[in-house]
Amino acid sequence: MVDMWVVKFAAFIQMVSEAIYQWTNRMRRQYLMPCVFGSRDMVLLYNGCWIDSFVRIPTYELRCIYDAEKHTVFSVDEDGSRITRTVRWPWLSVVTRDGADISEFFSSLRISAGLQLMQLDVLMLYAHQNGILHLRGLEVMGRDGSTIIV
Repeated sequence: MVDMWVVKFAAFIQMVSEAIYQWTNRMRRQYLMPCVFGSRDMVLLYNGCWIDSFVRIPTYELRCIYDAEKHTVFSVDEDGSRITRTVRWPWLSVVTRDGADISEFFSSLRISAGLQLMQLDVLMLYAHQNGILHLRGLEVMGRDGSTIIV
């Protein structure tokens, strides 16, 4: 009789712990993760994917590292050290198709000197950091005064 009580109690504890685990994961995804946008260090792999920097990746797979605190994309040497000489990203002003001004992210972004990033790489970084993706119809004014539509 005691053995059956222990089994029922263990089953109840397992059921309650699974429910708590599911609830905490739901809260983390709904409330905690949106707060994380804009403050995550990320890395760009050679295959073009941005992923969080806490994932362990061999240095030979890293193309560059985004430091959220410094709002800078650093290129990486073969030994994994950052190239610290930086320049400003060439976009000064960016306005979306619906008129939203998202210039602050791009005008203050710095990249390692000599690092060649595609526009899509930077737009995907913006999407990861801000939680919104704009790919078409962006009116971009460069630091040289030229205007293009991306």
